[in-house]
Amino acid sequence: MPKRRLFLWCILLVSITVASTLHSSPTDPNQAFLITTIGNLVASQPPDQRQSYLLTLRQAIKQMQSRPSISPARRRLLALMLVATHHHLALTTSPPWTWQTPPISPPPESPLPPHILTMMWLVNERRRAAWAPTLVLNPLLTSVAQSYAETLVTAQIFSHTWPDGKKVTDRVRDAGYRFQRVAENLANTRDPEEAFDLLRNSPWHRANMLNPSMTHRWVARHDTIRVQVFALPAH
Repeated sequence: MPKRRLFLWCILLVSITVASTLHSSPTDPNQAFLITTIGNLVASQPPDQRQSYLLTLRQAIKQMQSRPSISPARRRLLALMLVATHHHLALTTSPPWTWQTPPISPPPESPLPPHILTMMWLVNERRRAAWAPTLVLNPLLTSVAQSYAETLVTAQIFSHTWPDGKKVTDRVRDAGYRFQRVAENLANTRDPEEAFDLLRNSPWHRANMLNPSMTHRWVARHDTIRVQVFALPAH
C-alpha cells in the first residue's frame, strides 16, 4: 500500500477512535471535531496538493463505509467525516466566492418575503459549490423557526437551548415533524447577506449549511433574530 494511502487510513482510524469517545448530543460535537481535525490536516499539505489530498481522503472514507462489518456507530462517524471532507473541498476547489445579485423580490407565485428567498439562494449556491443537494423549504418547519425567532426576541435571549432545557430537536418533534437528523443556526442581524457571512465563517454553522445529508430547511426572522432549521426527514 502506498505510503500516502497508508497515512490516510491511519488518520481515519485515529479520528474515528477519538471521535467515538466524545459525548453524543443533538448538536453532535463529533462534527465540529472532525471538521477541525481534517482542516488541520489539509492546512499541513502544500496548497497545490490539498485538492488531491481531500479527494483521496474522500475515497478512503467511502471504502470504509462500504465494509459490511462496520458498526452502526462507526458508520455514523464516517458519514460525519464525509461531511467534513466535503466542507473543506468546497473551500479548496470551488471558485473564489463572489457575490452575485440575489433575487430582490419574490416571484409572483411565491408568498415568501425577499429576506427568506435571499438566504435560501445564498445557502443553496454554496451547497452547489460543495456538491451537496439543494435544500427544499418545508412548511412543517415554518412554525418551529418563526415561533422560536419571536420567542427569542420577546425573552431577549440568544441561545439554542430554552431555559426549560428544550432544544431544536424538541421543538421540531413537538411540531409533528419526524426526522433522522436536525440542526439549527442562529444569527443576530436583519440583513440576510450579513447573516450568511456570519454563519459561513463559523465552522460549526457552515457544517450545518453544507451538510449533504440534510434535505429540508426553513429560515425565519423576527426583528434582528434569524433562525435556520435544517432536517433530514424520517423514512
